[in-house]
Amino acid sequence: MNINDIINKILPYKNYFDTSGGGVTLSGGEATLNMPFISVLLQKLKNIGIHTLLETSGYFDYEVFEKLILPHIDEVYYDIKFIDPLLHKHWCGVDNVIIISNLKRLQHQSLTKDFKLVPRTPLIPDVTDTEENITSIAAFFLSISVSKTILLPNNPMYLNKLGNLGVESNMANNKSIKMLYPNDRKEVVVGFFKKYSVEVEFG
Repeated sequence: MNINDIINKILPYKNYFDTSGGGVTLSGGEATLNMPFISVLLQKLKNIGIHTLLETSGYFDYEVFEKLILPHIDEVYYDIKFIDPLLHKHWCGVDNVIIISNLKRLQHQSLTKDFKLVPRTPLIPDVTDTEENITSIAAFFLSISVSKTILLPNNPMYLNKLGNLGVESNMANNKSIKMLYPNDRKEVVVGFFKKYSVEVEFG
């Protein structure tokens, strides 16, 4: 689809967006892999008064992002899975040096510019939700003045989707991964964030 095709698909919903406070979310995959394209799309959406939100892993060239995306975005959901770069490389395939650096810069700019930044963390049992990892994330958020985060509890339904796609998961043998995230564990994780004065919402 070209950009005009996308806009034409969106326009019939504008009255609904205006009433509900909704808008358009760019997700993926990773939308910032094609920043020139989404830059033009965001500009067109902004010109017709539609709220825009970007979901990103934060693995992008900040200078390009600052020029092409930041002036045209209303809100950014920014995923932080680990603070330890070795753990990030083990589970995600790359270290997180760029991701951490970009979040620091984006958070600094969010304090003075007209966009909202909300970091998010997926709660994967025995992977991202360990006390050490969650505490390090909470402490990092406090150090850069992040006061609110969204937690995304593990949902095992994706394992079936992977199977249907013929993709094997390296976590399929983890029994906790196959279960809905327990409420008592949610309370524990929230407690870790509260110690660092970070407000928690579940997504």
